[in-house]
Amino acid sequence: MKRNAGRLFLAMVGILISSGAAWADESAEPRKSLRIANWSMYIDFDDNMPEDLPPEKRSPTLREFAEKFNCDIEYHEFDTFDSMLAKFTELSGFYDIMVLSCGYTRSIMALGWLLPIPEEKIPNLKIVDDSARHPPPDPDGRYLIPYLNDYVGLAFRNDILATTNLTWGEYFNPPSSWQGHVGLYDSPPVMFALAIISSGKDYPNATSADFSEAQAKIANLRNRFSPTISDDPTVLSDKLLSGELWATPLYAPDAQALLSKSTNISFLIPEDGSEYYYDYFIVNKDSQNQDLAFEFINFVLDPQILGRISAYLGAGATSEEARLVSRELATPMVPAAMTPDGKPLPRLQITYALNPEIEARWLSIMSEPVFPASGEELAD
Repeated sequence: MKRNAGRLFLAMVGILISSGAAWADESAEPRKSLRIANWSMYIDFDDNMPEDLPPEKRSPTLREFAEKFNCDIEYHEFDTFDSMLAKFTELSGFYDIMVLSCGYTRSIMALGWLLPIPEEKIPNLKIVDDSARHPPPDPDGRYLIPYLNDYVGLAFRNDILATTNLTWGEYFNPPSSWQGHVGLYDSPPVMFALAIISSGKDYPNATSADFSEAQAKIANLRNRFSPTISDDPTVLSDKLLSGELWATPLYAPDAQALLSKSTNISFLIPEDGSEYYYDYFIVNKDSQNQDLAFEFINFVLDPQILGRISAYLGAGATSEEARLVSRELATPMVPAAMTPDGKPLPRLQITYALNPEIEARWLSIMSEPVFPASGEELAD
């Protein structure tokens, strides 16, 4: 599923989709092709169909849209922001629609590549949460169209740790017995956000000193507690199930799937807070299929469609109507991140611009020698 939290330096996975058949009548107008780039596994699929089928055959949403609007879809998936940005720049005008996470919105909008989206072209915008419609980088709601929302929580073995409550402060400063049993997300934005939040700081407005303190916390966890470092939530989840890991950050959708497999695992939004995000549809200003792009966004925002996607992924829908549909289709097992009026819980923090220091600090952490050496135990 989407939200492979380590989104740095992986190659893009592109899947070219061609739905429908070629027209025999050469005089007929050619079918339009809508080009979409989205985070990997970030749309609904029919799990009864073979996984090796292309997304346009497995996704009910893609199939239904292609049929309704008599078009083809070229649907590409990416795992990192870097790979998405590379395709955006290298193939200028190729994609009609992309899905962008909130932390990258300011940098993309500054490039001037996005198309202002007329509200009248997307009637379903009227039901989208107002708090999602006007993010700080786009207060007029002209460029960023809310798709889904999500958060990072703390998953842990309640049977091994003998608790049903845990904080990020405890996660970043564990007892020596945790050595070798900690999961660490291979994602600088995620880990720095959590480390800053664990100190009671405001992550969106963190100072350089705050980032230095966070770097020391992450380095201590990595160098002294030999964590399992992975950007694959399946790896972290499986090790949590087996008991090899006792605690690890996870995105809520990944935890939703995990909690259905074991009652020995708890997942929560720690009392000291956590990271929250929105994902947005953006339309390339050089799109050759602007009207079709608007139709697709409006189609997905229909409560029945968005609710189905939300229920399948375990991610949060961005309208109350879609949330109602989602709850009818699937019982949420993870804590709700929204207040009744559709706003994130106060202890959840959102950032719309990633600190440029993060990557260099992360590389510095990962290049440090690991202590203690193999077989050496930590002293309490």
